[in-house]
Amino acid sequence: MKYVVCRISDGEICSVGESSALPDCPPELLVVELPQGFEDISFETHRLVNGELLPYPDAVVQIKQQRPPYPAQWNNATLSWQDLRKHPDVRQGALALIRERRDQLLLESDWTDTVIAQQRLGEAKAAAWQAYRQALRDMPEQDDIFNPVWPEAPQ
Repeated sequence: MKYVVCRISDGEICSVGESSALPDCPPELLVVELPQGFEDISFETHRLVNGELLPYPDAVVQIKQQRPPYPAQWNNATLSWQDLRKHPDVRQGALALIRERRDQLLLESDWTDTVIAQQRLGEAKAAAWQAYRQALRDMPEQDDIFNPVWPEAPQ
């Protein structure tokens, strides 16, 4: 049997699946078995309203298909994308990813931060590596943490 999983709060389709039994879901989600004739269904084309799967108008389908390039969630009440960039959990998640990659790049370049390496590299290259490592440390302070611009390691 084919089914959809919807958010109870707004009827948004979260996933579509097929199984011999309906899956268990958390209380904020609802599983609905699809009746015959609902073959081409997705979160972009339909929503659940009062227990009934209803198609979106074509204009709304076009808007849903143009997902923004930033973290966003569809809002069925306004039929528009809700910008999540200022949501604290989303910001913290983006910062955590930046810090994780930054920490890895700093670890990979730790070899340049010794007296012996700086003598071997020479003054100009050692300064370039120091500038690169400082730029990595400054990564979480960028204006647009959702589109970070990473510094390039010196050659």
